[in-house]
Amino acid sequence: MNMKKIGTYTAIAIVAAALVFGIRALRINQIEARLENVELVNGLLPEKVRYEGENYLIPPSGVFDTGNTNEDIPSIDEPKMISIASADSVLADEVDGIVVEKDGEVQFYSLQILRWHEVVNAEIGGDAIAVTHCTLCHSSNVFERVYDGEEINLSISGLVYNNMSLLHDDSTNALWLQGRGISVVGGKLGETLPTYRHNVMTWAEYKDAHPNGLALSANTGFDYDYGINPYTNYDDSNTIYFPLTETPGSLVLKWVVDGFAIDGQAVAFARDVMRGFGVVSFDFADQTYIGLFDFEALQTNVFLLENDEMTFTYDFETQELRDEQTNSLWTATGLAIDGELAGTQLESLQTHETFWFCWYSMYPDTSIAMIDLGLDDNTEPETIE
Repeated sequence: MNMKKIGTYTAIAIVAAALVFGIRALRINQIEARLENVELVNGLLPEKVRYEGENYLIPPSGVFDTGNTNEDIPSIDEPKMISIASADSVLADEVDGIVVEKDGEVQFYSLQILRWHEVVNAEIGGDAIAVTHCTLCHSSNVFERVYDGEEINLSISGLVYNNMSLLHDDSTNALWLQGRGISVVGGKLGETLPTYRHNVMTWAEYKDAHPNGLALSANTGFDYDYGINPYTNYDDSNTIYFPLTETPGSLVLKWVVDGFAIDGQAVAFARDVMRGFGVVSFDFADQTYIGLFDFEALQTNVFLLENDEMTFTYDFETQELRDEQTNSLWTATGLAIDGELAGTQLESLQTHETFWFCWYSMYPDTSIAMIDLGLDDNTEPETIE
């Protein structure tokens, strides 16, 4: 082929590419014009829009391509579980992991491994689950994988919304928002994957609490150095990779919060705030709740109070949590271990650990514990060194 023909083909390709990008930009502008005065409801559009043959429940202009695919960040579809003794030589005590439990079987999924994969399609006690972690949002979530009677597999799509992963499933072609499990693009729009009960704790805490537990093996079938964090210094920097639909105030963007939502209403417990108080009681969604800060795990546990007359105080000198009615001694896990109520276990709620800016993107009207609720004007926090 001569150079003149090559030049002609190149010119045609450039014109075609420019035309495609021009049409795409025009369509985006048209959609943005339609959405200019539309107010998002908890980060979602009140009605779906159509763009490039797909239905969207989020603004298409807010979806960004990370450049990664499931080949770059592959899901683990055949996970191997090993004993604590076998995993202990690989996992550091301070490493966090996602913990799930069913009928006495307990499993630990290290974030040391999940940062490289973000999704593990697993099973526990006969239940098909997807253990997920969005590194850009520091968001951990676990979902049931049986949907409409069919077992599905999740993987990253390479797309993010407010820096939160959109997870793809291989059956419905839906994209699910990792932090909420709601379908926001494609099939099953507006429907939600059931959340599977889980917790986040360090490897040291897990070993102590579940000496006969299991852990995800680093023998994943992929050649990664799981001793290295592929997102070096990201958690401790001010870097946010992709634009946000709204920029939150009140808290530092990358402060870690523990949040929960009921019927679209949400509460967030900022760890850097809660460590100065230890405990907060509050009324929310017609119920009374209590948030207890765990000074060892550095997270807030939330419980429903059936007796709304109960009040709790944390003594920073003795490091004791007691209720004022019976003076019983309680742990941060909601268990009374001494006194009149010894043996009583408070009913816990599922909370989600994530960066503040990501939680705010899902629930911008969030009430912040000790700032928006549960704080008397005369109350001063303890100073923690």
